[in-house]
Amino acid sequence: MKKRKGKHEKEASESSENDDSSSESVNEEFLNVDFEFFNVRHTDVSTLRNLLKQLIGPESESFDISGLLELILSQNLVGSVVKVDGIQSDPFAFLTVLNLNYHREKPCIKQILSYIMSMMSSNKDFCEALNGLLEKSDLHTGLILSERIVNMPTQIVPSMYELLFEEIDWALEDKEPYNFGHYIILSRSYREQVKRGFLKKKQKKDMKTVYFHPEDELFKKKSLYSMTYKYTKSDEGSNFRQPFQNPGIQLQGEIIVISKNKLKEAIADLKSILTE
Repeated sequence: MKKRKGKHEKEASESSENDDSSSESVNEEFLNVDFEFFNVRHTDVSTLRNLLKQLIGPESESFDISGLLELILSQNLVGSVVKVDGIQSDPFAFLTVLNLNYHREKPCIKQILSYIMSMMSSNKDFCEALNGLLEKSDLHTGLILSERIVNMPTQIVPSMYELLFEEIDWALEDKEPYNFGHYIILSRSYREQVKRGFLKKKQKKDMKTVYFHPEDELFKKKSLYSMTYKYTKSDEGSNFRQPFQNPGIQLQGEIIVISKNKLKEAIADLKSILTE
């Protein structure tokens, strides 16, 4: 299946141009990039593996990343990578969804579900709700996996999700199991200390949450459940800390449960904000 990418490629490019135009008065030299959407290919595996590890964070060594990649590659109807230099180039971002109900017996999905339940174990309502969602035979729950390189513009996100929604509709026309009522989003954020006060002796250090994916803040506002959790494995000395040498930075995981309609609302809101 070829990507019907024209509309989304154009919109993403225009968003990038708008950003550049707004800063042109400050810096006359700017980069105009056309983003292209493609199906996931076997040649993308190495980059996708790194992006998945980046998404899952310090816990990634405990996950069956190879199993997840096999599932992602097996879905020729749903899921995209974003590139800037043709189909043979490396992906800069990816977005896909896996059917948790349909694949729940696969080891890599069992592992993820067990991990989610353990991280959310303090929220009994969530655990009961998730078990209920996984037992549904009509509306399934999708696991959204999305990651991008550092400094990838947020303006690409609405186009990525709009294409995903279209792909799901096309898959449903082919009677494929993508009839989702809810989505679970795995993501990450970090907390940093913010000093307040003018005198050193009276300075107070507050903590501020910063999202690696700015859209997550909108998703959380519209979510059914959401939780921020500490990683069970230390990230000290790992590659995940390389951009953050400040010891005041605390990396953390995010789990978001959101309905299909609320996710679409959040993407529409994000698109509106980015085009203002």
